[in-house]
Amino acid sequence: MPDDSLKKAMEIKRRYERHWLDISGVTAVGVGQVEQGRTGIIVSVTDDGNHIREQIPSEVEGVTVEIQVSGILRSF
Repeated sequence: MPDDSLKKAMEIKRRYERHWLDISGVTAVGVGQVEQGRTGIIVSVTDDGNHIREQIPSEVEGVTVEIQVSGILRSF
């Protein structure tokens, strides 16, 4: 059974994911281990442009949001 921090991160991800995926350059939104081993939300982006950082907060409702540059994701 997921712990409380995982449940909270998953709930927040569900609420914000659609909005964040509409931002140009955002390729994925997930939940995982972020800074200092805490559970948080990971937003994957094609590049580290300021336009993305201006629209995605570093924290939402006490949960860390980490932006990671993944480049362009392609399915094969």
